[in-house]
Amino acid sequence: MDVDNIQVQVIVEVHTESGEAVRVNRTPAVGLPSPQPPASSTSSSSSSTDNEDDEDTLIFQWDNLPHFIITNIAEYLSDQDRINMALVCQSWLAGVMKAPRLWREKTITLTGDKSDHDHLRYVRSVGRYLHSFHLFSHIRTYYNRYQVRRFQKMLTTILAELYRRGPVQLKEVSFVDFYVHRHMRFDRDFSYRKGVLRSIKRFLRVQRRLESVDLTGLCIKFEEAMLLLNCLSARSNRTLINLYMHHLLQTHEEGYSQISFVEAMNRFEKLNVLHIDYNCISDDLLIAFAGHKRGSLQELAIKCRREDIHHHVIEEESWTKLHKNMPLLTVDMVCREIVRFPTLKSILVSSMQLTSLEIFGHDSADNFQPDRLLRHIAKAFPMSLERLVIDINQIRRTMSHGFLAIITNCVNIDYLEIHGRILVEYLQEMFDYFQVVVNRDGLAPGPTNFRYVGYGMDHIEGFAETAVMFEDYQDVVARHNCTYEFLMDPYLATAWL
Repeated sequence: MDVDNIQVQVIVEVHTESGEAVRVNRTPAVGLPSPQPPASSTSSSSSSTDNEDDEDTLIFQWDNLPHFIITNIAEYLSDQDRINMALVCQSWLAGVMKAPRLWREKTITLTGDKSDHDHLRYVRSVGRYLHSFHLFSHIRTYYNRYQVRRFQKMLTTILAELYRRGPVQLKEVSFVDFYVHRHMRFDRDFSYRKGVLRSIKRFLRVQRRLESVDLTGLCIKFEEAMLLLNCLSARSNRTLINLYMHHLLQTHEEGYSQISFVEAMNRFEKLNVLHIDYNCISDDLLIAFAGHKRGSLQELAIKCRREDIHHHVIEEESWTKLHKNMPLLTVDMVCREIVRFPTLKSILVSSMQLTSLEIFGHDSADNFQPDRLLRHIAKAFPMSLERLVIDINQIRRTMSHGFLAIITNCVNIDYLEIHGRILVEYLQEMFDYFQVVVNRDGLAPGPTNFRYVGYGMDHIEGFAETAVMFEDYQDVVARHNCTYEFLMDPYLATAWL
């Protein structure tokens, strides 16, 4: 960048005696000393003329700005704009590149292309200032072995640069969406896979102040996952607060039956938030958490997928012990492609104090029994449930008494979203119940947010009546700051119109 040719336009606003504002354009040079006015040949100039000459020759010394002002300005810029700003002059270079608080957090997406070298230069320049480092994988093709090789080498080099500088002690680190089982599946001798995991293990082993670690989407074998967890707990077992490990194990890997997994998780003394898959949850793990003296665990988010092992049952006594020692614990559950009622009933035991439940899937075999499931949920979690989302496409069965049970029994539910078919008469009973609650107790009618998405070609006439019903009760729900909406499946809406 040519520093001598940089110009900054400054507009000075001057108010005259009559109150009129006059704007004067200034174009000072950046980084250069202010030029001296030429010597006057006449000494009989008036004082007013001198003042005008001084005003016309006013030069702003931008390079003399204090460093803290330069740093405050750079906080509002992107990384690339900060680098461009640092190229203006030596003063701005020191105010930008030597300000640690500007470079505390960095998110990097590795693709295995030449563009990854920009990330390496960034780490070499300001990597020593990092506190939060998030690394994502976005390999464009799985069939190019050379691209996978470049990805592995760049990951190893970046982590080695952070390791050599101090090493850098991070508070947050993320290795997300690597999907090793898919990206490295054409690695014949597993050299790239071993190189990636070896680099991550070496890096985690030297970190002493980690508070949050995200290993979502690694998808590795159980033995490889255990090595990562052991390296993580070697130095950060007393500082780690948040641990996200959804899809840490690849498909069909069992974690619930391994006592070594329970021992590794039990080393984290201050764990507050844990995101984990259902194939890693076991009675031994819950009892181990319940045995912690401090009882620090407050959020447990569980994902259960059909392709993972999910046929094991957690005893109600284990959940009871966990909640007895950790009364503030909230449990969130997400079930994907699991629609059979016996399976869902064995997973959703009443003593788990469920706070949020989301069920997604596709019911092509008509195995989903929505009314039975809703009655079970209303009976098992009447006081704890706050959020419920049921989105099972192509269901043929309607919801009736189970839907009313959710409305009347789950007194603390705040968000309710149902994709399916609810009979009109039961929706009318819901609104009648809300009207009674409003008139009798003066309370909000029900859930603060209710979203109903209708499915089923043979139910279009009922959907028309439902739409009119929702419109009639809008004043009642809006008076209590609630949001109730009824939508139709786009295909149904097109066919209806």
